Amino acid sequence: MKKLIPALLVFLIIASCNKYEDGPKLSLRTRKARIINTWKVEKYMVGDVDYTASFKTAYPDYTVVFDKSGSYTISATYNSVVVSESGTWELSDSKSFLIRNETAPTVQTHSNEITRLKNDELNTKYYDSNGSLVEMQLVTK
Repeated sequence: MKKLIPALLVFLIIASCNKYEDGPKLSLRTRKARIINTWKVEKYMVGDVDYTASFKTAYPDYTVVFDKSGSYTISATYNSVVVSESGTWELSDSKSFLIRNETAPTVQTHSNEITRLKNDELNTKYYDSNGSLVEMQLVTK
């Protein structure tokens, strides 16, 4: 019985560590430390349709940078024109959402639900202005 209680405690702790629907179950790095990185799009889905190839063709150098100070930048080239967005980022109180407070070129707040967060992979989902579910898989650049 004495061995069962510590084993049960370890199991409960590990089971409670899974914050995101696609995992991971356990990480030694904090959520914030895992987000701080330079990311590129690996997969881009709208509804059930995979638009990855179209996205990568339209935005071949799409890059998202989340830095330690809480700032972020998104940059890409679209039709030979460099487009960018910048602002601050934070995690929601529940750590389930990545919140971007855009300050340039416009002022608005974006909230993406995190479905997977690893050192080298960040999956999010959100609803676009048309009400379509958009899912993005980002990997480190």
